[in-house]
Amino acid sequence: LLDRWTDGRLKLFVTASGLRLRGESGALRDGDYLPLATEGDHARHAIAFARRLGDDWAVTVVPRLTTRLARGRWPLRAEVWGDTAVRLPADTPSSWRDAFTGSAVEADAAGRVPVGDLLTDLPVAVVVRA
Repeated sequence: LLDRWTDGRLKLFVTASGLRLRGESGALRDGDYLPLATEGDHARHAIAFARRLGDDWAVTVVPRLTTRLARGRWPLRAEVWGDTAVRLPADTPSSWRDAFTGSAVEADAAGRVPVGDLLTDLPVAVVVRA
């Protein structure tokens, strides 16, 4: 999908997958909204938030202001993000699953998840408790 991102199939995949996940996840439907901090070299280029309902968690990460960040390299690849990370709340799980790709995502001991790990396969990420 990334190789042909201009044909609309990537956008359709993300939209359809996101709507399916919203129907399956109580956190995405009815959970509390928690804005999350980003930190590192390109922190201003990512926005993150969590939704929580009981033990059900979902974290969404999206890039912003990508023209300056990309510098002609589109789509953005993981290495562009450097040390940029999302800081998770202390009570979140450390093991996550990417809702779009099924890939495992791990937070480090400080509760940080590298944005490059989250945005490796797609330009947006929604991860849910593994």
